[in-house]
Amino acid sequence: MGYGDKSPVSFVGRLVAIVWMFTGLFVVAYFTAAITADRLESNISDLIDLFGKQVATVADTTSARYMNQ
Repeated sequence: MGYGDKSPVSFVGRLVAIVWMFTGLFVVAYFTAAITADRLESNISDLIDLFGKQVATVADTTSARYMNQ
């Protein structure tokens, strides 16, 4: 007898357990994403805001040619 010795047996119990696990996963993921988005918030809203800043792009692509202009 120890941790994990009890688990749902009926179909309804297993369904509730699965929903509960995915709900917990969603809550943690949402919380993490909200914190990350808050910390990454920047004042860049237009291309002119990138002037003088260091940016990165993949070489020899449309975005690289656009950024070089």
